[in-house]
Amino acid sequence: MKNSARRFRWLQRPYLIFIVCLVSITTSPADAQVTQKIKSPDGKYSVEVVRGRPSEDSLVISKGEGVIAKVPTPVGPEGSFFQTLWSPDGRYVAINKQRSSRSGGDEMWIVALPSGKVLRQPDDALWNELEKRADACIDEKHLSEAGGKVFLTLTATGWREGGLRFRLDVWLSEIETHCFVDGTVEPLNLRMINDWKVSTANPTSSGNGDKPSDSAIEQKLLGYWKSPSQVYHIIADGKMYVGRRKDVTTERWNVKDGKFYWWSVPYTIVTLTDEEFVFREIGGIGGQEETFTLIRSTKEEVDPE
Repeated sequence: MKNSARRFRWLQRPYLIFIVCLVSITTSPADAQVTQKIKSPDGKYSVEVVRGRPSEDSLVISKGEGVIAKVPTPVGPEGSFFQTLWSPDGRYVAINKQRSSRSGGDEMWIVALPSGKVLRQPDDALWNELEKRADACIDEKHLSEAGGKVFLTLTATGWREGGLRFRLDVWLSEIETHCFVDGTVEPLNLRMINDWKVSTANPTSSGNGDKPSDSAIEQKLLGYWKSPSQVYHIIADGKMYVGRRKDVTTERWNVKDGKFYWWSVPYTIVTLTDEEFVFREIGGIGGQEETFTLIRSTKEEVDPE
């Protein structure tokens, strides 16, 4: 695997690109992340992170009790949550791994089954193609407003006929408007991006370009949400139920000056649509800003009878 440090670099333009992979939210921003073993729908395969010494974790793919692939990851002991996307035909698994800092690159693998051949690792042909498309979203005005910082986030979003769907988010520091590169890749030909499009959005603004009121944002947040590791029910009195039953401790939330507060900790709202809620920690420990994603869910999933 290529050294992740080389991906934190100056490009020909006078601005710095930070590259991360956005996949999910941990159980709570303050909770420690816990390694999981995730099994395929048919139960034949599993994916897990096996810890070694710091910065020597391995991504392990197994068939039954036998290991078919073991890949070192650049993620230190503070980052361990990951998401798996199994192809419907059982031939591939795509893996996203969340980073807890922005010093490395994207974290997305594609592994062939049952051979265990690693078809895609971070910072390869797919990423290079996506960087070119991201250039179309970046202009001098945004660079000036953002203070020179541009963040790229790669996420696998699911399998469909023709390959793996992905999204590259491009956003600039302190600017809500950002763009997306969506497309499909065939695992055996990662240089070929199909059905791709570039779109620009300001998800938290109203139709006339004005920022919504705090009460409008709060109203949009109400309802059921989920991440790959947890489920949530946000209700109007400032409570958030975490877990699949309401017998767990509720957490507090509110919106003030356009920011989302969770247990009094402020977060920038990156995206808020009918289907997706993305929020980013402001400041963070050591200046590291972690990003979290929730997907709209249903009562049946979050609060079963």
